[in-house]
Amino acid sequence: MNSTKVIVVVLVLAVIGAVCVAVLMRPATDTAVTPPEPKSEPTAEAQTPPPAAAAQPAATPPTAASEVQLYGAVIDAVSGSPVKEATISLLKRERRRGGDEADAPPAEAKTDEQGAYTLDVPEGEFRAVACAAKGYTRFEQPMDGKAQGKVRMDFQLQPGGMITGSVVDEADGKPIEGVTIRAVSSQQNFMEMMMERERGGDRGLRAKSEADGSYVLDGVPEGSFRLVVSARRKGYLVEPDDERQLEIAAGTTYEHIDFKLDKGASVTGVVVNTSGGPVKDARVMIMPTQFFQTAMRTMNSMNTDPFEGMDGRTDEQGHFEIIGLEFGTEYRARAESDDYADGSSEAFKAAKGSPAPQITVTLAKGSTISGVARFASGDPAPNEMLLLFPVAREAWGQFEGPDTQHTSDKGEFTFKNVNAGEYLIRPRGFQGPMRANFREGSTPVTVAEGKDISGLEVIVETEKDAGEELGSGVITGTVLTADGKPAAEVRVEARDAIMPMNTNGATSEADGTFTIKGLNAENYDISVEDEKGIAEEKGVAVGTTVTLKLQPPAHISGTVVTAAGDPVASCPVSLKGLDEEEVDETSPQFMGAVMRDMFGGDQGGTSTDAYGHFEFTKVKPGRYAVAAKSQSSGTAESDPVSVDVGAKVDDLRIVLDPGVAVSGVIVGPSGEMVAGATVQLVPVGSNQMADMMSSLLPAAMVKTAGSATTGPTGEFTMSRVPAGKYKLVGAHGTFARTSTEVTVNKGVDVTGLRLALQKPGGARGTYAIDGKPQPNVMVMVMGPNGFQMVQTDSQGQFDVAGLTSGSYMVTAFDPARFAEAGQGGMQFTPRVVDVAEGQVAEVDMGGGGGAPVAGTIAGSSGATTVVALRRPGGPSLENINVTNISEMIEAMRYLEGQTIVESDGTFTLGNVEPGEYVLEVYSVDVNPGSPDMSGLMNAMRTPAHRETITVGAESTPLTINLAP
Repeated sequence: MNSTKVIVVVLVLAVIGAVCVAVLMRPATDTAVTPPEPKSEPTAEAQTPPPAAAAQPAATPPTAASEVQLYGAVIDAVSGSPVKEATISLLKRERRRGGDEADAPPAEAKTDEQGAYTLDVPEGEFRAVACAAKGYTRFEQPMDGKAQGKVRMDFQLQPGGMITGSVVDEADGKPIEGVTIRAVSSQQNFMEMMMERERGGDRGLRAKSEADGSYVLDGVPEGSFRLVVSARRKGYLVEPDDERQLEIAAGTTYEHIDFKLDKGASVTGVVVNTSGGPVKDARVMIMPTQFFQTAMRTMNSMNTDPFEGMDGRTDEQGHFEIIGLEFGTEYRARAESDDYADGSSEAFKAAKGSPAPQITVTLAKGSTISGVARFASGDPAPNEMLLLFPVAREAWGQFEGPDTQHTSDKGEFTFKNVNAGEYLIRPRGFQGPMRANFREGSTPVTVAEGKDISGLEVIVETEKDAGEELGSGVITGTVLTADGKPAAEVRVEARDAIMPMNTNGATSEADGTFTIKGLNAENYDISVEDEKGIAEEKGVAVGTTVTLKLQPPAHISGTVVTAAGDPVASCPVSLKGLDEEEVDETSPQFMGAVMRDMFGGDQGGTSTDAYGHFEFTKVKPGRYAVAAKSQSSGTAESDPVSVDVGAKVDDLRIVLDPGVAVSGVIVGPSGEMVAGATVQLVPVGSNQMADMMSSLLPAAMVKTAGSATTGPTGEFTMSRVPAGKYKLVGAHGTFARTSTEVTVNKGVDVTGLRLALQKPGGARGTYAIDGKPQPNVMVMVMGPNGFQMVQTDSQGQFDVAGLTSGSYMVTAFDPARFAEAGQGGMQFTPRVVDVAEGQVAEVDMGGGGGAPVAGTIAGSSGATTVVALRRPGGPSLENINVTNISEMIEAMRYLEGQTIVESDGTFTLGNVEPGEYVLEVYSVDVNPGSPDMSGLMNAMRTPAHRETITVGAESTPLTINLAP
């Protein structure tokens, strides 16, 4: 395994880190009554819908008032009795950020005494129909956009639990109004929680405190939940031990679940222009100067509160106040206004008991940069993404990252409100591949304050310029029906073969042709899933043409039931493809398999209806397993199912395993019980790379079989845990993150676990170039404690805290140096530091001294050439097992550094201490401007060149020819 794999793992984790979320009760079977008929409907239409479908089109023509009319009944899933005063509402496809609908429900109805309702559907697109009633869990069913006439849709509601309590000020006991309390499934991580919020799926699981501080969460499904509080917008801080963990039983009320919150700090200030005049209605955001470290901490605590509510707007006099900040944390205020360039304040801290900091943000009249992007042929480059990349080091410390714009159909572009400074404008993606020298292919621009720049010409080079028929970033093709005729109005999807979350698509024209643009990877899986048929072509290279011939889809359906045989409603169900071959690290599909193992890659997803029924209607031929996971009733996976073209399998019965309880305590280094610790059970699978990378991710991003927050005596319990192997991970802000392995056997509770957290260690140092400390550099630390990232301060210093004892690899990425020197400036110079429990280790990053090792590489056959220098005695780089953190870090002790060769074949490794080294050259056939992650991970295992060199006090140029 060569070192390219190591740096790729580090950079991928850096991106991930910088980035940055069901019901039990017995459905009615034998005891259920026939749903009552709506009073206005004929008796002939009052039949109970069969379990295979919760809604069926009726033969009655549409009413004059609406083309579609929903009708049906709502019953109690346990007793079968009608539910009156239930609200049936339509949900639009558009939603506001955070899961709220864009508008109030466009139409809703209430059930009568017999539980019956009718609802006229107005014009528009609706994603689902929701049913809610007091004392019951909320239930949604998808809305068929092609339905017409009278459509029957019945609901069986599951009784839920109720949580009540209050939110008050810790200091004076006064009630706090408007605080949001959310019930989050203990089997969800942070990312799943956020996705649920975006979909609006948590609407029945959140409440706001009233004027007297009280709140009510009604209809909470049976299961294990964490109560998460968001209070920054009210000026209060939420600590990990403010969370509550509850095991909810249907029909039970949980009273006095109270929260006492401490008031946070505040900051006041003014936004002015360069003349001192106020800037009104400017948006002000408060950002921690150690943004990445705060993001990591947030994702480990699995609460969004540290980043919510830290913004506001200025009044007529330019004044603002933002509340709910942490004491002792360093922040900057950043202001935005449509009429000015963005600006930032000096760094500040708030001290408890001291007056609020008062700051000023000055905004200058920004400049406009405009011009035309053209291909090398001279033709305009339409719909091209351009990157405005700041070169100044100061910009990267004030959250002033690259800006992006798309060119118009005529290739025109405009960047508005640009601050004074030096920039590079360059195409992004395949239309402008990143060369070894970042400045090559870029257009340099120097902006003077308040001075506009126009008439710029940016050249966009593509494969089309080199004589290829199609430009890179585009896949074209034709969709044909099974009998060879053009298939019009069919959606064609392109999914990145390595990063499946990256997708794009197009709709076929009348002649069946399609063009998918804006593709940034090298290979895509192209597919069609439509009522007209399905088709798939894997591994399609960008710039090629494909023909997709539709074939009848297969159909898989069935029912999910509890261990007692009762149907389970609202149970998430997914298809797992079993035809995927095992892949090793040399396979092009290796990285894709890793991502699927880490984040899930099941084909399609749905939920059971009110009768526990599910169906997948657009299934390609193959072998599958159906996986079901219910918050309240457990998990299960079906036996393998094989389907041919157009085949139907409609009798699957998925019996859920309720799982077991896993419980124990979290203690500190001296055996003291630790309250408010986050505990997770992380599955350990067969993919070693996925397991390794998962161990480096923050808690919020890894799959979890259960999570909990420890109580006052350090106790925790996670319920409904399926059998398997896990890592039990404990984290707390005061201690170092710690883990241990746990095996869970089917049907056997795990009790008495004891996880001891360590005293936190740390690593600190200075990042320098030629002996000069460099600010605003990202420093990444990887080891047994996972992955962390911080920025150097104005003196080039960094400090990483909260580390478990062990060996860590420390490396850095300097965006300003990258902008100045390109990839040749991305010298990867890892340092290995040994951290003892409770101790802080010093690490030197890029000090002065030593001589450069430089030279020229000729005859490289790959798109990217890497030069690595290691000290004798260590393992050869291609033999590093990247799935073993300890082995990888130990090997890094011997790596002096590596760099990417410039496009002219030159390379430089700076500050190399005199001595003997092994120099190795790797030729990697991958485009670094739009990297194929699998290609990078599977770079040549054997170096194209290897030799032993002696480095003296001065540089001796090397000439290396890779040609055979």
